[in-house]
Amino acid sequence: MKIESFVLHRVNLPLRRPHRWAGLTEDIGRYLLLEVVSDSGGHGWGEATALASWGGDHGRYYGETLDTADYVLRELVAPAVLGVAFTDRHEILALADAQVRGHPYAKTAFQCAVLDLLARDLGVPVYELLGGKRRDRIELGHSIGFMDTTTAVAEVLAAVAEGVRAIKVKVGQDADREVELIRRIHEEVGDTVHLAVDANRAWSSAVQAERVLRRLADVPLRYVEQPTESLAQLESLAARIPFPVMADESMWTAYDMAEIARHGIVQRASIYTSKAGGPIGALAADAVATAFGIGTNVNGSGETGVGNLANLHLAAAMTSMSEACLVPLSTIAEDPRTTVAGRMYLDDVLTESMDYVGGDVMIPTGPGWGIDVDAAKMERYTVSSEVVRK
Repeated sequence: MKIESFVLHRVNLPLRRPHRWAGLTEDIGRYLLLEVVSDSGGHGWGEATALASWGGDHGRYYGETLDTADYVLRELVAPAVLGVAFTDRHEILALADAQVRGHPYAKTAFQCAVLDLLARDLGVPVYELLGGKRRDRIELGHSIGFMDTTTAVAEVLAAVAEGVRAIKVKVGQDADREVELIRRIHEEVGDTVHLAVDANRAWSSAVQAERVLRRLADVPLRYVEQPTESLAQLESLAARIPFPVMADESMWTAYDMAEIARHGIVQRASIYTSKAGGPIGALAADAVATAFGIGTNVNGSGETGVGNLANLHLAAAMTSMSEACLVPLSTIAEDPRTTVAGRMYLDDVLTESMDYVGGDVMIPTGPGWGIDVDAAKMERYTVSSEVVRK
């Protein structure tokens, strides 16, 4: 097989409501989709969920933009891989990876597009290329971004009414308001709904985070996600609070997961399709977590349907998963499966909505990602497209 061309699509999806967290400076839903076309006319799709303001501890991993992802794929990866015959996916992925250090979001787009292309050619779901399906559904967690208390509580109740059993609340702006909000939510939903908080490193130190979290000691938080910057601070805090701590910005690759496992204090870690440069690297992190008993979930950054399908196939193949997944429920305007639960966008670029049953998202079982990209929707939501050939 050869890849004959890249098509780079910049898309903007219509938001149901703004979604904000500590440090985020741009709108979600404005991402780069990569379509690869083979010499036999096959197509594969991947997504670079590029966010300039999101990255790892102390600049260890950095933000990517539409422009940087586009440049890496168009100017560095494409010249190296277009027209090159390959029989093994690892061969072509290694060739792409060797062209530039870092840039995992851009590399995720290529890896996902190749996996989709090959799986469609073989007539199997992508999860079969990732070791096989271990579950046929994932529990959907619903994320509450920065908003006023009344609106936030109303959204929680609406999501729970639509089947959601896990809520994560973004914190790190105003401790007094957020403590009140968490208490209000717990009063409304009780212990039947798992409640977690995510500070996205907003608290300046473990000491500051401890002061806030001790005020919630009587609320059964499922976990506290990335309260501070750096694994050392997370470990210091984890030893002093009654809740499990989850690493997110501190955990990108299998090597980071190994560092977490080596100390054995942080009990949870969030795995992304994109942080490790694609689902193959993400599964390496999953393997380390499994070996050391670290609980995980699949987290996301508000992907479009293309990136979110990759989330589902990764989640299907993981062994360490213990928590609800904080990913969108990708639905099209003609068939919205929910009003609020998991719904970040009013429409998507897929031909059909993801299947949602009682708080769970079903894993698609068709070839490739299992749901096709809709050409008409792509035309509607694409801001620009560029074809790259050898």
